[in-house]
Amino acid sequence: MEKLDYKKQDLWQPELKNIQSPIRLIGSDAEIIEKRAFEVTENYFAMGMHSKINNLSILAQGQTEIDGRIYSLQEVHFHHVAEHGFEGEEELRPLEIHFVHQNSLGQVAVVAVTMKIGKENPVIQKVIAAMQDHYQITEKFSLTELIPTQGHYLRYLGSLTTPPLSEGVEWVVFESPQELSLKQLDQYVAAFPDHNNRKFQEINGRTIQRFSI
Repeated sequence: MEKLDYKKQDLWQPELKNIQSPIRLIGSDAEIIEKRAFEVTENYFAMGMHSKINNLSILAQGQTEIDGRIYSLQEVHFHHVAEHGFEGEEELRPLEIHFVHQNSLGQVAVVAVTMKIGKENPVIQKVIAAMQDHYQITEKFSLTELIPTQGHYLRYLGSLTTPPLSEGVEWVVFESPQELSLKQLDQYVAAFPDHNNRKFQEINGRTIQRFSI
């Protein structure tokens, strides 16, 4: 597997350049939506794991409903530092987790959860333990607890953040971060020391919607 060179990401050429990701999300400018649009309908589970050289990839299963459309969870991967930015925050959060889904029509939805330094996270601890055991998951474990249960999330239409940078991706990005300990972050960074976050892309007039969890 070839390692992506994030220092040369300006050379990545998407086929389309209208609605690229990631972006800086300005919650105060977002359209407020009262109804709920996102729900995990079948718990997320980690089934397998491997190194993608740039980051960690987890083979996963589960199901999510977004605006009445059913998406199956395919894969979970990590970005250090975070790719999306948030209003009022100059520094990027230390970690962003992408839950990559696909529906029966082949449409892609990515649920993004960022992390901040705080208390030890039991799910991340299982991830670290599997990494240290030669990337082996001997018994599947739940990832659902990584999804925030309070606060807000933002939705917008964007793209994949790695080549081929395909557009038309439905993004659900949680404003509320989850916590992991500094030790856990250090253990992850020891395995994947290079930053693998794409630069912010132009919003180009896109609508951003904000929902309460």
